[in-house]
Amino acid sequence: MTTIRPSDIVKFIDKVWPDAEKIQKEGGRFQIMPQYAGRLNDLLNMLNEIPETILQLNNDDKIGLRAAKSEIESMLKEWQRGAVRALEITTGYSKENPVKLIRRLLEKSLF
Repeated sequence: MTTIRPSDIVKFIDKVWPDAEKIQKEGGRFQIMPQYAGRLNDLLNMLNEIPETILQLNNDDKIGLRAAKSEIESMLKEWQRGAVRALEITTGYSKENPVKLIRRLLEKSLF
């Protein structure tokens, strides 16, 4: 069994949401709609497979990663109950989308 690496997840994010980086750099709001629930579940599963020992994150970054994961998990539950609003921000992180925050943090652990 191969190990999921941060670089694998960054590639996955770039493939599924190719415009995310551009949208946020231009000051737009990067929104993820309910039809992406499956891909968000995939993302969470991959994150859970990364051995903590290969993540090169400080404590603040680890907390940010957990906050982003929690934001995604909460939205997935809302969507299961029928909500239709978009996943947009990670509360407390300068209105950064959770997927974008995850990508930014994992870039610190690329090898």
